[in-house]
Amino acid sequence: MKFLLKYIIIPFLKPFRRFLLPLTKNFIHTTKIGDISIKLKGGLRFLCSLRRRYYLTPEEIFFSKLDLKDKVVYDIGAFIGLKTILFAKKAKQVIAFEPNYGTFAIMEENITLNNLDNVRTLSCGIGDKTDIKLLSFNPLFPGCGSMKIETKGKVVKTLTEVYSLDDCIKKFNLSIPDFIKIDIEGMEDEALEGMSETLKHKPALYIEVHGINKEDKDKHIMSIGRTLLTYNYTVDLVDAEGHIYCV
Repeated sequence: MKFLLKYIIIPFLKPFRRFLLPLTKNFIHTTKIGDISIKLKGGLRFLCSLRRRYYLTPEEIFFSKLDLKDKVVYDIGAFIGLKTILFAKKAKQVIAFEPNYGTFAIMEENITLNNLDNVRTLSCGIGDKTDIKLLSFNPLFPGCGSMKIETKGKVVKTLTEVYSLDDCIKKFNLSIPDFIKIDIEGMEDEALEGMSETLKHKPALYIEVHGINKEDKDKHIMSIGRTLLTYNYTVDLVDAEGHIYCV
């Protein structure tokens, strides 16, 4: 079944996203990562839920084992809230940042579905400074929207507020984070540049590094590693997809 899901069923259905997404818009399903159950609404995430019955990715295994008890977690690039909800069921508080207004609304619905009261959501991006930026995304793949990397396929563009994390913490009176997850489609360097004060508190970092190809991604990982070295962080590779854990 693992082979069928990974190499046949899921790849076969991807070209039909345009037709399947409207049909699954209001479909509520439950997925599980480790021993944490998560309710989600809409989209084709139920395929991932089916896949998780048989195997977890290295990233999912990492998060299922991560100890977040009594910790404050920032989810930067929260998308529809899957990891936000996972974190919230393990941590003291989660602050979720999502600049895409459409996915932000779905994330808030999903948080409500899971009866969580320890999540704060902010509809903004995180970068090197306070600014207004253009977010480009393909409606069929909104999770791949970027303010930096060129978006493929049909593109929707929208203006969105961006803050440095240091400024955001002051503006919204946020608790200092113990753990930060960053998944922002190529804006990782800018985000780190804008959290110099925050990094002095030594939060653990989980960064999904992006690039236009493997060579570009590898260069990006090296650049991030050099930046974090100045803050005495060590960088460990979680998987071959460019996910790194920094403490």
